[in-house]
Amino acid sequence: MTESFHSHSHNHRPPGTLPIPSPPNSRGVASLLNGAQGQLSHMVQGVIRGPVRPTFTMVNPNGQRFGVGHMVRTQGHGQGAQGTSQSNAHHADHTVTVELGPPADTSGPDSPGTQDQSGGGGPSQLSDLAGVQGSALMLLKMLAKSVEGVLPFIVLVFAKVMYDHRLGILVLIGLCCTFHHVNNKLVRLAALRETHNFSEKLENIAFLVLFLPANIFCVYYFFDDQKLFRALYFVSPQFDEMNVWNLLWIAGCTDFVVKFMTVFVKVIIVALPRPLLAYRKKGKYYMLLETLSQLYRSLLPVTPWFYFLLDDKHGGQWFSIFLLCLYALFKGYHLLQRLREMKGAVSKFSVDLSYGSVPGHAQLDSCDNCCAICQDKFNSPVMLACKHIFCEDCVALWFDRDRTCPMCRATITDNPQWRDGSTWHGLQVY
Repeated sequence: MTESFHSHSHNHRPPGTLPIPSPPNSRGVASLLNGAQGQLSHMVQGVIRGPVRPTFTMVNPNGQRFGVGHMVRTQGHGQGAQGTSQSNAHHADHTVTVELGPPADTSGPDSPGTQDQSGGGGPSQLSDLAGVQGSALMLLKMLAKSVEGVLPFIVLVFAKVMYDHRLGILVLIGLCCTFHHVNNKLVRLAALRETHNFSEKLENIAFLVLFLPANIFCVYYFFDDQKLFRALYFVSPQFDEMNVWNLLWIAGCTDFVVKFMTVFVKVIIVALPRPLLAYRKKGKYYMLLETLSQLYRSLLPVTPWFYFLLDDKHGGQWFSIFLLCLYALFKGYHLLQRLREMKGAVSKFSVDLSYGSVPGHAQLDSCDNCCAICQDKFNSPVMLACKHIFCEDCVALWFDRDRTCPMCRATITDNPQWRDGSTWHGLQVY
């Protein structure tokens, strides 16, 4: 309901007040105004355009006061929303407009008027939240505008750098894809027994044995002028200047070459028949070899980084020494972690693995003399601590990938990391 009153009417009113008609129920209007009192100061805040924002008190013809509001300057008579009451009063050359919200129940402790007076959960908090959101949105718009102006130049610089180093980038991408392929193939081969797809396993082993050395040969043959192989024995390759691009190139190529070598040795371990190396011991060899490979890969970037940081032509001798000290500090901490991992791997390797005991005939008959993993008759059965029985080779391959029983998920062994034949995917460039 919308009602308008002008400032030149009702001369008996006190100055600075606006009248409203007496409603049939004064208590209902009082509830309406008290509920809207806290909303008025925030709904009209920021709308007035001008240095002056006087306040007024709304009264009825009987002189009763209802709530406090602010004068809002508009160009004409405002239109109130449906379901609200609106009062308009002409003041000088503008219209005074006040919109009131729906009536609120002020009888309870959780009424809006009570919350505003107590200072908790009222419209003031909503106004503050809206202000914070508005500031954040404005900041995002400013950032977007700044990035929009700089983005074309960033794209141009990136395209130029990619084009200038296109050969090295393509080679590193190819080496990464090759390593991912051979590593996954090796993990699948290490999970197969000799009795399962023997011809396919032999074919994949022959492929890896030929393919991995061919990749290493191609890297060193096509870039023979750079003498990249020197990095394998901690000698700097042949470059006129050790800049950041040459540093990343040397470290990346050398790391991939060592990865290929590690996978090649693991393939040889996979190819060893069971009489030479039991399945339950192969996982330990994979783990020891991988830990040793990671330690070696951590040491290889030290030489190119030393020559890169030692360049005192631009930064000065003391600055180069300062950077070398920082690198030695960080690298020393990293190598200390690798040495701890190596110590743990040697300790695990020296311990003979025994997953359980030999079961009796009655226990084998209770399992129908069938292994739950290979679905075949037991071959060298072993009974775990949880009383489940499996073939020794089957459960050894299982525990190279998991630490729990295949049947009841009871924890049997320790962390099987690197015992499945996998190689770390990370690129060691520092």
